Amino acid sequence: MNKATLKKRIIPAILIIFIIIQFIPKNSNTSDKLDSHPLFENIITPKSVVDNFEAACADCHSNHTDYPWYAKIAPVSFLIDNHVNEGKKHFNADDWNNYSLKKKNHKLEECIEMMEEGEMPMKGYVIIHKDADLTAEEKKEMIAWFKSAIQTKQ
Repeated sequence: MNKATLKKRIIPAILIIFIIIQFIPKNSNTSDKLDSHPLFENIITPKSVVDNFEAACADCHSNHTDYPWYAKIAPVSFLIDNHVNEGKKHFNADDWNNYSLKKKNHKLEECIEMMEEGEMPMKGYVIIHKDADLTAEEKKEMIAWFKSAIQTKQ
């Protein structure tokens, strides 16, 4: 089979696959947005920390994601849904009240570590969501709040 014949078969096959994958269900993290995440309910929290959490963390670490228009297009939708599902598996601010004290403290320690090491918010997320690009001071404030939220007893 020559290259021209191969291209005539591969390109239509790729287009058909692309069209078919558009019908695979996607973007399921669409629960109603809460007025306040349970994470912040029993601890005095500066508005700036809540705002920065919403901008930089909530899409992947809560039960409500504000999906951009391109999140409906596969295969990008698969990547986004995977990030959201992984993020919620590690830490979900809306499930906070279901965590034991030990788990809460561990999650807060992980938040601190991830932010201190520059792993969160994810660089790819920050590139697309400019409001998630926290300044050093904003990160410092969030880290300080996470540290203050660690409890010794409930």
